[in-house]
Amino acid sequence: MEDGKLRRNLVFRITLAWIILLALTACHPIADRRTAAEAPETAAGSVQEAENAQAASRPEDLIKALVQASDEQDWDTYIECWVTDAQEDFKGFISNPANREEHRGIFNILSASLYEIKEMDISEVEDFISVHLYQEEYGEAHIFYCGIDYSVFEENKYFFNGVNYNLIAVVAEDGNDRIAEMSDAPVEVFRPKGIGFNSDPEGIALEKFYERYPEMRP
Repeated sequence: MEDGKLRRNLVFRITLAWIILLALTACHPIADRRTAAEAPETAAGSVQEAENAQAASRPEDLIKALVQASDEQDWDTYIECWVTDAQEDFKGFISNPANREEHRGIFNILSASLYEIKEMDISEVEDFISVHLYQEEYGEAHIFYCGIDYSVFEENKYFFNGVNYNLIAVVAEDGNDRIAEMSDAPVEVFRPKGIGFNSDPEGIALEKFYERYPEMRP
């Protein structure tokens, strides 16, 4: 179990590194996201919304709560959506005024809405997300392929205005659904294999990927 804990912590740090990388690159536009005023203070009623997130009856409800919290800049609820190991790190990030002022990471979000979502078979995603580590630690894991429609203060190579695609791992921690990982989805793999959404926004996201990485275009 101790070995599993160490490996889980390693995976979490990889996820956190991705979040920090988004924060550090948010000031250097390349092809992506948002555009407006600074994020307001935590919305009133966030305690009730956090309780709603805890009581979510389906993993999809938790993801909807996360996206809504991003849209409303309700960071208390946003933090509650994550596993315990991640919460303190998010609190530290959110409490740093420089991150807010520079629109780093999640502070780059102007608006967010869930456009499309589907649960993936483990065999379809195991090469792209550490699902087996989550199964070992939490007993089970649900992996969702999500299209989130963002507007951002500044577009960069990680975020763009429009529908962005992520893989989100949801696990059960102490009887509550929690998010363990949120990372870029391999649209360039899912769409050609016919296991994505085959939607117009997904096609746009794929074209943006090829514009960014022309050497990957078939």
